[in-house]
Amino acid sequence: MVLKSGASSFMSLLLLLVVFAAMRLFAETLSSSQILTIFGGFFGSLIFVLLITFVNNFERTLFGDEFCSGVFPEVAICIFIACSFSATIHRVCGTTCFIFSLVMLYYLSRISHEVYQSNEQVATSSSSRKKK
Repeated sequence: MVLKSGASSFMSLLLLLVVFAAMRLFAETLSSSQILTIFGGFFGSLIFVLLITFVNNFERTLFGDEFCSGVFPEVAICIFIACSFSATIHRVCGTTCFIFSLVMLYYLSRISHEVYQSNEQVATSSSSRKKK
């Protein structure tokens, strides 16, 4: 089931609030041991993914479907916000959030290139056949 940009933006914002509320609710537990602080950083990277999804879909709703997120304004601000949220739990959560967020950003970029580059290659190859 594919959601439109507006609905996807709303759902990612809702899930973002749920994950953040759960992190705040279990803040004492997440900061109680070393492994749980690492899990706290992982949950912070989920906040990053949901936040970048919200921002990108909201921008696509406002500016049209051809809009694409950039590295500096959107990604940098979202990673800063996610790491700040995680650092309110524990400083190690903020650090591991940054590392996990970079890994998730790599895989988001890879998936995006696989989906959107294949569509462009098909369109390019079909237009080159018509020219001959």
